[in-house]
Amino acid sequence: MDPLDGTKPSQLERAWAEAGRALGRALSLTVQAAARDATKAATTPGDDTASELPLTMSVQEAAQVLGISRAAAYELVHRQELRSVRIGRRIVVPRAAVAEFLDRGHER
Repeated sequence: MDPLDGTKPSQLERAWAEAGRALGRALSLTVQAAARDATKAATTPGDDTASELPLTMSVQEAAQVLGISRAAAYELVHRQELRSVRIGRRIVVPRAAVAEFLDRGHER
């Protein structure tokens, strides 16, 4: 029943509503699958994408790889959630540290 005028929805209206719900579910599943595939590709050892990254990278470059801000990357380094190496005044993030961070997910 339509709460505004008290009429029952027509068969066509019910079909459109069901089609909308089905489309929403399909899009949600597609987005979840794409995110799962992207995460797997970024964290799979020996993957071509991971091997294309340099052995070490600046914190800024690591931030770009992770898709986060430079400030957030420095915060992760400061909290020792993202492993880094100091070489003189420079802070570098090993390629393996980025993969380890992604493998751990959102552990704290």
